[in-house]
Amino acid sequence: PGGGQRGVEGGADVLRIWYEPCPVGAYLDHSVRGCVPCTGLPLNSSYITRGVPRASNNCTWRCDKSLWRNGSEWACTLCNSTDCELDEFKQMCTFHSDAKCLPCTSYLATNALWEGQNGTFDSPTCPWVCGAGFYRSGRFCAFCSAPKCPVGHYRSACTPLSDARCVPCTNARPDNSVYITNGFPPTANNCDWGCSASAICAGRVCARPSGGLGESLRPIAACTLDEEEAASR
Repeated sequence: PGGGQRGVEGGADVLRIWYEPCPVGAYLDHSVRGCVPCTGLPLNSSYITRGVPRASNNCTWRCDKSLWRNGSEWACTLCNSTDCELDEFKQMCTFHSDAKCLPCTSYLATNALWEGQNGTFDSPTCPWVCGAGFYRSGRFCAFCSAPKCPVGHYRSACTPLSDARCVPCTNARPDNSVYITNGFPPTANNCDWGCSASAICAGRVCARPSGGLGESLRPIAACTLDEEEAASR
């Protein structure tokens, strides 16, 4: 009976050896009647399969992150991290190939420039920006305008994303004053001011920020009857 039991157990061992798969990174070695680790693993890598067929010492391995499998050297090599040119995009490093720079082939508007390293990896769809003197309007680059601004306004700068426009001046002026010019030069937030006619008629003080009574740098019309009446109410 004991011998019969050992025979059953021996048969089970044979079945286990032949039918149970080895773990990842191992293969079946008949000389030891079991699984043993695969050999030949390069530095900075790990096994991702078991031996195929089971008795073959040929486990597949993969390099660690930011490394690629250099077949000519049978080693893991650091991925290329060199910046590409402005008109190129970077194809990412893969298991079998290094990262490389390739030409952008997507749409580029007239009067636009490739934007460079802020582009999309692994895609020839590269970002672009309008050149000097142009701003982006949808899929096109439009000429920057130079509007003449009204009194109390100055012209904002044209940027690659927006046209120039007239915006209100915000430079300091005292109470009881009004802006009397636009910006000078036109892009400067420095509109000149003068004491308002209604304030003068009402006898209110209009002082420059540096102190002292202010006087308009432009003539202010004399008080009219209507202004005097309005100021006295």
